[in-house]
Order: sequence, then structure tokens, then C-alpha cells
Amino acid sequence: MPVVPQQSQTSNGDDGMENPKNPQSMKEAVEACVRQLGKLNLDLAAAEHDENPCPPSRSYYLNEQYGGAAKQPREVRLRRLLAYGDEVPIYLPGNREIRLMNQENSAVILECVKEADEQVVENDMRKPPSGRKKKGKEQWDSEWDEWDQRIKEEYPLLQILEQYLDPENEWQLRVCAIYALAVCVRTPCKKNLKNGFYRLAEKYVESEEDLFFFIKIATARFGENTDKKGKKKRVRRGYGRGLRRLVKRWYQRQEPEELLKRVLHVKSHYGWKHSDLIRMAHVTDEIDEEDKAAGQLTPLTLVITFLINGYNKAKALCQGKPEFDPILRVLEQHNQDTRESAPEVIERLELKVEQVRTDWWDSKAWLAMLANMSPSEVLHRMRSLWKMDSTGSSNLWQAAAGRLQAADGVQVNPCAAAIARTNFLMASDSHSKKTFFKVKSAKKKKPHARHLIESRKIDTVIVKALDELLAKSIEKIRPEINRRVVAALHLGGSGKERCAYTHSMSVEYAAALILLSLSHQFADFELLVFDRGDKMKLVKFPETISIDEVLKLFEDTKEVYQEKINPKMGAPMLWANTYFNEDRQVDAFVVITPSLKFWSGDIKGSSPLTTLNTYHRTQANTDMEQQKRAKYVHF
Repeated sequence: MPVVPQQSQTSNGDDGMENPKNPQSMKEAVEACVRQLGKLNLDLAAAEHDENPCPPSRSYYLNEQYGGAAKQPREVRLRRLLAYGDEVPIYLPGNREIRLMNQENSAVILECVKEADEQVVENDMRKPPSGRKKKGKEQWDSEWDEWDQRIKEEYPLLQILEQYLDPENEWQLRVCAIYALAVCVRTPCKKNLKNGFYRLAEKYVESEEDLFFFIKIATARFGENTDKKGKKKRVRRGYGRGLRRLVKRWYQRQEPEELLKRVLHVKSHYGWKHSDLIRMAHVTDEIDEEDKAAGQLTPLTLVITFLINGYNKAKALCQGKPEFDPILRVLEQHNQDTRESAPEVIERLELKVEQVRTDWWDSKAWLAMLANMSPSEVLHRMRSLWKMDSTGSSNLWQAAAGRLQAADGVQVNPCAAAIARTNFLMASDSHSKKTFFKVKSAKKKKPHARHLIESRKIDTVIVKALDELLAKSIEKIRPEINRRVVAALHLGGSGKERCAYTHSMSVEYAAALILLSLSHQFADFELLVFDRGDKMKLVKFPETISIDEVLKLFEDTKEVYQEKINPKMGAPMLWANTYFNEDRQVDAFVVITPSLKFWSGDIKGSSPLTTLNTYHRTQANTDMEQQKRAKYVHF
């Protein structure tokens, strides 16, 4: 799977800081997806199958930049999207949630829904159960279970979605499957298929985080451009009956007291508040008609009253009703908390950042929250800390540095530490230039080159802590002895440019970091550079934990920066066939490049995926010949 540290020409915002994402879960999701495709015999189909082509607008994008991905089966592209958030066989770093919002990612989902919608002819026998009031709960649930099983047999798309939504299957990035399900829900299709999507949502959208993300995508205002005239077809279905029923049943399943505890210190998720959902879905508790007419109060009704009308109204409703004392105590505690300072509440309840209202966030509140953070969470929240204090040496940063220095290195991915460090340096550089131009606008100082930012040495507490954490995390990587990895590197003339998605580091710095991590992760590691388009040169990689030494290796190897060559992605596989002995196979090829659009995608008319499969077949035939020779010698 190629790793693409793409260059970028866009700016990174006013403050210059980004939230570094820990790529560990992404790596595990990609590996699990590859294993899943192998079990389903779809890995070879991805290279050889020509059916189910993409629409023309997507075909060029996938074929030209991603080695013929448009010709791969829809199921292969869909499973990649459900596993790690993209339908192409390439890992692009960055914020997954922002990339999921991209209109391009919904294309394969819309294709699959359209295909399922056209292939099945619905009839009256497949109608969902009705007449709930006349049936008991057991009979009602039994009929729905039978209908679920029947409709999944008719629509395999529902079975595929369920595999990635089910928590028992332990997929690392369930948010990708929830995104796909929300896109399916808002897409026009036949009634039974739409009911199947809602049944999956009702079963697997469990947590608050899942529910609010699902609602955000299901009510989004963008759609796929499917009109031949170039006009966008709006596929937003609105906040209709199905979505209202889903939200209503989610609240009715919650334990009122636990729900109240969770929502007290959270203001909103993904731009939605609990009060918004309750109002739009008309959430009420399910009680008998007689009790409703008598105005009987239930715990859920009391919680809804608090969320909509506030503490005083809820307290007045439960006066003189001892059965509501547990909920009343929670409300009174919350009312007392609002009179306390935010740091005191955070320390007493040991609240995480996600549980604290954003209007409480100040430097004192962040000091209290840092005590409850892991090192990875500190790296993830560097942008928020920068907004509180941009000096890098205040009490806030000293507390953050203390959390990082207490880490043993195993808990943190080296890439996350490096990105946090370069982000901080770029933000400091941007902040200092803004201050300089404000004070001395007449005399302009030449700014630092962007590709030199990561090599700057700033004497601040947090930068020293990040340097120590980066070195410690690289040293703590446990090498895998039984796997062989070959990395091919070509930067061309883009080595000094800024790297996309991180923006704070150069392309060559990102490549050095990736190679350094790979060399420590795999005991058998080889580095190749492109001498010519289809010719490879083996380079000895240094045994080091220093990125500066890897960058020096790049400078000493002139082939890394060659511009007038047309490198071919399949060349490392051909090189491995001739270089390694018959008993030495390569487990993974990693291609590091700033952009795939400059690459020639074929060798003798074959795509990179076809070349890779040819390599695997050659190795398999070699193993069979060795087994035959061993049998012959034995007998």
C-alpha cells in the first residue's frame, strides 16, 4: 500500500496548528481490511476484475492517480471505505472525519444502493410487520427478526454493512461504517431497503457520539453530482418520519438517570444538542393512554423537561414525589456545580475533555483537564492548548510537558509526536512573524523557509518534551522478526515543499519519519531508490533514531531528488524477483512519493496491482517446486 506524503500549496489557518491524529488505529484497520479481502478471495479480483466500472467523472480520478482502482469491483471499494474511510488502496494521512465529509467518498455507496435498488423487485410478502398494538412484545419482536433475516438475504448490501457495524467484529474505525449507513439512509431507494437501513441504525447506533455523527451526515446538505447536465441532484431526505422514529427510540432505550449524568457537562456534539434532537423528533416516553391523559410523570419525561425547560421547571414537577429522588439529587448536584468554578468540578468528577462544556474552556480549566489526559490525548489537544497560550513555557505548557515526559514511549506513535512538534514550531514561527509586522511594519524581515521549520531549535519546555518523547517512542518500537518489508523512495523536486495534511513539515521530513519508523518496526528492512524509471538502487539504511541522519542520507543519495525520470510503481516487485533468493519472500512493498500523478502506472502493459499479483504467483510456484524437490530427495 503506497504511502503518499503529498505536497500542498494551501495555508493552514491563522494559528498554524493542527490536531495530530494517531495513525495506529488506521494501520490496524488497513491490515484487517487486507485480511478480510483475502478471506473473501477479493484481493485478486481487485487486480483482474473489469466489471462494475465507475461513472466517467470518478473513473479518471481513480484510474489515473490510483492504479486502475475504477475497474475494481464495487464490493472491494465499498469494503475499503467501510474499513478505513477511502475506496482506493492507498493510505492518505489526515483528519478522517473531514475526509469522510468529502462528496467523493459517497460515490461508491450511492453506486451500491442504486445497484441493490435495481436488482430486487419488492412484493407484498416482504412488507415489514404492522399492527403492534394488537400483538404482544414477544410476537412483535419475533416478526421483526424474521423480516430482518429475510430482507438481508434479498439485499447483500445490508449484510456487508452489518459486518463493519457490529462491535463484536472489533473493526477499529466504526465511524466509517456509521458514515456509510447515514449516506444510505438519506439516499432515495425502495421502502424495504430503506427500512433495512433504519433497522441497522436502530441496532448499532448506540453511543451519543455515534448518534450525533449519524444525524450530522444523514441531514447533510451535499449530494452526489449524478445529473448529465452538470446540475447537482440534492439527495438530502430531511428530518422525516424514519429519522424521528430512530431518535425517539434511542432516547427511550436509555436509562434516564445515566442519560442525565452524561448530558449535564456536554454542550453539543457535531453541532447538535440533545434539546435540538428532542424538539425535532418530538421525543416522549411510551406510556398508556390513560396515564398520559392523567398527566403521569415518568423519569424520561422529567429528563426531557430538564433538557428543554431547565432546572427550575424540572424541580417543580417532581416535588412531593419520592420515587424521583435519585434524579432530583443528580439535578441538585448539577445546579450546585454551576455555582462552582469549572476547575473544581473537573477535578472532583475527573472529567475528560469530551465531557466538559466548551464555554468552560480557559487556561485554569485546561490545567485541571491535563491531569486526566493520557500522552496521546495531550498530543491531540495541542491546538486547543496553543489557543490558550502561545508562549510554550507557561504553567499550562509545563503541565503538558510533564504528562509527556511521564510517558514510557510505548503509548505514543512516533508520527503523532513528530507532527505535534512540527505543528508547534510552525505555529510559533507564524505567530512571531505576525507580531513582528505589527510592531515594525516599515522594516520587513525575510521569513524562514517553510522546509526549515522542523530543524529550528526553540528553547521551550514543550519542544524539549516532544523531542524526548519522539526519541523514546522510536526506541520502544518492537521489531517484527518474521516479516520482510521493501520501501521504494522517490521525492523528485518536491522534497522541500510542505507536506499535505500536516502542512508543518516538508515532504522529505515526512518521508524520513516514515522510513525511520519502518526500519525499527521490521528487522528485515530494505530501502530502494529509483536510478531510472524501472531500475532500482539498493541503499544502506543507517541504524539510528535521528531524523537528521536520515535526511543526510537523502542528501548523499542524489537519485532521491531526480526530476527527469518516470518511476514505475511495479519496479520494486521486479527487483525483488531477481535480488532475493527463492526462500526469501517480501511481505510488503511500501512506495513513498509526494504525488502519484507523475508516476507511470504500468510495466509492459500491466498495472501495479497486476505486477504485485504476478510476483505472488511467482513466489507460490517457487514454493511448490521446492516442495517437489524436497519430496524427491526424501524418497
